[in-house]
Amino acid sequence: MEKKLNLHDLFGVLFPGAVVCAAVYFFLIRIGRVGAGQLDWGATLAMLPIAYVVGLLLHQVGSRFLHEDEAALILMKEGDVTFTPEFKRQTKAAFEDLFKLPASGDRAAQQMMFNGCYDYVIQQGKGIYVENHYATYALCRSMVFVTIVVGTLESWLVIRQPKPLPPSDYVLIAAIVGGTIVATSIFWLAKDKFIKIFARAVYRAFYSAYRDIKMPDHTPLSRNPIDE
Repeated sequence: MEKKLNLHDLFGVLFPGAVVCAAVYFFLIRIGRVGAGQLDWGATLAMLPIAYVVGLLLHQVGSRFLHEDEAALILMKEGDVTFTPEFKRQTKAAFEDLFKLPASGDRAAQQMMFNGCYDYVIQQGKGIYVENHYATYALCRSMVFVTIVVGTLESWLVIRQPKPLPPSDYVLIAAIVGGTIVATSIFWLAKDKFIKIFARAVYRAFYSAYRDIKMPDHTPLSRNPIDE
């Protein structure tokens, strides 16, 4: 079965991994472990699988430590005003009708509902819009770690210079640390934003896909004058 790269693979996995690989490569050049200009186009293409693997590692670490799964579950609770009470009731009823599983209950049941909604959307071919938001969320989540790695490598390049360091190097270190904190904070806030957008898109797409199979188009075909 053919498996093509999607937006999540490109932006959520490959891009963060490529940034880390590029940062490490530049770091190795600066410390003299790798000669400058030794990476041609063929070697660059060969590095893509490595960048993808590194991106997968970042993705798994982010999923383990930074995944905001609670954001998706809150949307279906009574106190949240993102959706109307009627939409919540109809969505839960749709899930129970399709999967024959409870939509309410403990946290595990709520998580199963969200996972089931997401899987159904993908299987029904309604997931393009949803996947775009998931790719953006995965990108921002992985970039939290990427900015820390890049900032650490840049700082180490300055610190390892012969002592004593001139005042300008201390200013440079402060700028690198400050830039790393700002960049990490931006991606952290973006991560929190896009998980909510992604979760909203999942529930909306699920309900839309459910209504499509429950309410097919019954518009009568136009009569052809030739057949009369």
